[in-house]
Amino acid sequence: MRKYRVILNASLMIGLFTSCGLSQADPGTDTAKLMEYWYRLTARDCGSGRLASDCSGLILRGIASKQSYLPWDASPFSHSVEAGGSGLSAGGTSVSYLRKDVEFNGLGMLRYNGFALTPNDFVDDKTQFKIKVLCAFVIDSWTNYRNNNGCGDYQENGNTLGVVEDYCQKLSISNPKAWMEHYDRQTQDPEVTKAHRFQCGFDTTRDYFGSYNKADAFNTFVEARKVLAKDPEEQGDAINTQSELRIETWPDNKYWNRDWSSQDRKKFDAPVASDSDSAKATRLELPIAAFIYESGVDYIDRTTRAFTARDFARDDQRRWVEQGNAWKPIIKVQFPRSIGEDAKFAYYPVDQQIPAPADSRSCDNYIEKLEWDNNYVEPVLGTISSLKITPTACGRKAGVGKTNVVLAELAIKAAALDPNRKDWNFDNMGSSMRRQLACHLDSPDIAENKPTWSLEPARPYVPHDVIMKLPGDNRCNPH
Repeated sequence: MRKYRVILNASLMIGLFTSCGLSQADPGTDTAKLMEYWYRLTARDCGSGRLASDCSGLILRGIASKQSYLPWDASPFSHSVEAGGSGLSAGGTSVSYLRKDVEFNGLGMLRYNGFALTPNDFVDDKTQFKIKVLCAFVIDSWTNYRNNNGCGDYQENGNTLGVVEDYCQKLSISNPKAWMEHYDRQTQDPEVTKAHRFQCGFDTTRDYFGSYNKADAFNTFVEARKVLAKDPEEQGDAINTQSELRIETWPDNKYWNRDWSSQDRKKFDAPVASDSDSAKATRLELPIAAFIYESGVDYIDRTTRAFTARDFARDDQRRWVEQGNAWKPIIKVQFPRSIGEDAKFAYYPVDQQIPAPADSRSCDNYIEKLEWDNNYVEPVLGTISSLKITPTACGRKAGVGKTNVVLAELAIKAAALDPNRKDWNFDNMGSSMRRQLACHLDSPDIAENKPTWSLEPARPYVPHDVIMKLPGDNRCNPH
């Protein structure tokens, strides 16, 4: 069991201790930490007009398991028309988006297992492709009955029902208040799902209104969800109903395993490779971070539903590996049961149908101790705050390849240490702290021999290739 102890001393340093030693784990432990980090990271955007989903939050999909088809492949109705899709919403696939500020209590659609996708900024480009978010709906929007990849007009048997839905931006809706007013126009109807069906979705592929770009639109989706969750009349629906994104349908196994000499199904959903030249079709995986199932983490869940979901997840993992894909862990997810509750993520070796591969650099804990020194005097920057890190013996040998998961553990433990801290938190991560950490991990002489590592939020960002060429043991902390 991990233990935490908080210390306050005369220099206003705050300490947090965890179990230490050379305690190795496996990649599944790393994934659970990363999933908590992504869930808690409430980025407004990922820089340069890029969607917040590129670096934060969890894109989830509930799936039907133990069927004749592969559970991670998109539905036949989701393929583009050119690729053989026949549905009204062809070209897009539905997923949900879970984050600390976009909460709901389950995968929805009577699905209790599925998978979580890795955010684009954490995808390995050599082995995985990135996904493209087409549009974002604040709450489940019956997108199988919408045209334009599931982002457009809701229809029943070709009937628009007297209202033509469109992107929120085309309705001049660019803030959460305006979205809520539009949504409220439908909630007076006795049929409670009418508002879901007639809501507008945010276009996340184009920029509108001059400076109002697609990242702003995604952020408006997040902020509108927060407004919905606080509305006295809507908060019950919000916690019980998932958000909905439409993502571009990805190339399925039939694409990668196709007969290149065949003329059947000439087009494929494959934005990452040529449809005609096998030499250009480097096999890439759907960026699955983990297979997941719903169950209790901080309470014992003995329901048949939880056992069945676990069994399905185990079968999904088995089939994934048997198809030649890289091993992915099964993670138990406890969804929030109320708006004020957080999701929880847990990895258990006993849950795995396929044992985890050996990874000598994975650690149960990378960090033994944290302390904030709020009065550190830096020769150039003056008095600044400094986070003093004592790595575990295992953490000292982790290497730069573990930067993301070490940063995730660092952020989680720093938040527990000082929840009200302003200069470095899940709303304000910046990039300098990560770069300083990567330098320490990529410098064996410093990583193993320096008793404590120091990271300062006030330091400037310096590219990794530049920082590694700086002289001295303090090169990881540039002015």
